[in-house]
Amino acid sequence: MGNRFKLLSTLLALTASTLLIGCGEAVVNAPGSGQGVAIRVIPSAVSITASGSVQYQSTVTGTSETGVSWTLQEGPACGSIDSSGLFKAASASGTCHVVATSQADSSKAAVSTVTVRACQPAVCRAGVDCGTMTDGCGGTLDCGAVCYGTATCGGGGAANVCGGGGAEGLFLGGFFPIGGPAKPVRRGGRRAVPAGPAPRRAGW
Repeated sequence: MGNRFKLLSTLLALTASTLLIGCGEAVVNAPGSGQGVAIRVIPSAVSITASGSVQYQSTVTGTSETGVSWTLQEGPACGSIDSSGLFKAASASGTCHVVATSQADSSKAAVSTVTVRACQPAVCRAGVDCGTMTDGCGGTLDCGAVCYGTATCGGGGAANVCGGGGAEGLFLGGFFPIGGPAKPVRRGGRRAVPAGPAPRRAGW
């Protein structure tokens, strides 16, 4: 009788210890289990021109660790993305995929699709653009410093644009010159006045 009681007591003690140890492991592992982690990237889809850029943002729920790692599914061929989520497209057109992976649980990720369109470089507008400026496609334009009349490059307050002064000779839509009517010009010692509009007839 005494031996049976001691054996029963020993079994009960071992069972209690096992249960306590199991409960302790569950409590420790629960915070890092990664269950319920969800990621969202903004924008989820975007269209930009080649050599353009877009700033991504992420939202992570289900964990206190909200950091993400940014990567490109296609690698450097599509461009680059830094740790802040700033994506810069390559110079070629195509379709790219930006991936945000949870730092708390690497099995959880979100993907954004980027459509990269071919870029059409800008051109210099005669008498309007001046100096060195971007072509909008990652290159530069050298538009010189030629402005009409007394306008100067940047004279109107806008960089790389002719402005300020009177720009005689520059017509808008073929109607009126900027800076007022054209000035008389001497030719062969005679005073020639540029032709103006036809005189109106009486009764018109």
